[in-house]
Amino acid sequence: MVEKIESIETPKIETMIRTKAKLVDAVVDELDIKDLQKRLSTLQGLAFIIIIGQEDSIVDASETSPKYGRFGLHYRPNNPCMGGHLRKYGETHKNSTRPLDNWPTDLTQPFPDGKPVGLVYRYFVKKENKEYFEAMFSDASPWVSGFGGEDNRVLLLPPKIVGVGDYYNPSQLSYYGFYLKSGNFDPTVLVNLLKAAQKDSKLFLECQKKRLTITESLTFCQFFYGTTQMCPLQNAYSFDPNNSIRRMIEQRPVNLTGNRNPDGSFGSGLWGDGFDYNRPDMACVFRPDKSLDPREKKEKTFNVPKKFVEVKKQKGKDFLSFEECLEIFNEAKEYEG
Repeated sequence: MVEKIESIETPKIETMIRTKAKLVDAVVDELDIKDLQKRLSTLQGLAFIIIIGQEDSIVDASETSPKYGRFGLHYRPNNPCMGGHLRKYGETHKNSTRPLDNWPTDLTQPFPDGKPVGLVYRYFVKKENKEYFEAMFSDASPWVSGFGGEDNRVLLLPPKIVGVGDYYNPSQLSYYGFYLKSGNFDPTVLVNLLKAAQKDSKLFLECQKKRLTITESLTFCQFFYGTTQMCPLQNAYSFDPNNSIRRMIEQRPVNLTGNRNPDGSFGSGLWGDGFDYNRPDMACVFRPDKSLDPREKKEKTFNVPKKFVEVKKQKGKDFLSFEECLEIFNEAKEYEG
């Protein structure tokens, strides 16, 4: 289903560092994944390490050693949320691409100056989540633009020894997090992915038994997750129920990150190009809406919550079975064409 992933034992990583003019090949032989994971395990709470390329600017790094001579490592422990520290704000940076978004008062440090070229993120994945998580970070994922594809990511295996910041025993885990080898990803899609990836594999595997594709299975899980007992409206903070099933299956998220340049122009929306995560609209990454992106064309969107309520009322049920939800899903796919 998903190709065997790269081990944390990999000593060298080849990546691409994006500049304003062109893509420049760079061998990041200083970055040892096992060592980065060891550093990550010393951080408390929800934690990640932002890697800044020093060739682009003078870096005031949390820690820089000769081993990481061309890169600055910026530690971000005890994060209050998944993406707040992954971006710039108007109050801290003149070059923020979303300057009107308020700086959250629970953030402790501004985003580092310089060009972001990598991200090491601790994300505990329990054994019962393994297959679902692998699929979410595969090339078949609706959120593939949120990590740049399988060639741009390494899934980190759990360490043998519990770290200072670990609140799961490694024996309980399938994965310890991930390493993104460049900044060639959409950070708004990434944060939405991280919200969506907090599920076990049971329903996903059930979809696979019904011969749904990986992409269809992940889409189904997002709309009907909760042993098919939870209407999407209950998850609207992380996932807008008006998102398009067809756009998810076709892996076409809305460019919510690069569509709000201060000068009115449109950009790539890539983290490595300096674009900031769009928190206010994060739940709408698959919602075709001109108010979110004026370049969007009108598309038919099936009203899943409304249909959910209608079918429950018609059948006199509080909860629908997996098969009944699958019927709604297939109807939605046909409607959206």
